[in-house]
Amino acid sequence: MYFPHFTQFSKLTASPSSDEAEADVQSRIEAIQQNEIDQIRELGSLLDNELNYAEQYTQILRDVKDNWPEKCVLPSPFLPNTQ
Repeated sequence: MYFPHFTQFSKLTASPSSDEAEADVQSRIEAIQQNEIDQIRELGSLLDNELNYAEQYTQILRDVKDNWPEKCVLPSPFLPNTQ
């Protein structure tokens, strides 16, 4: 169904403020896109920090393991009976 009067009505009701609204929408789109870029950059930095933390944590565990005594001297109640 075609309404020829509707298209004429929409042309009559269009005002210069629609250009302002379009510019406002475009401005908001650009702001959102810039925020997305900033957030991706910040997430990348967070990942770098998390990796650095994990690497340091792993190195500390390796150092502890490397310095761990091979044979712990346990008090006699904890030693198995070998007789």
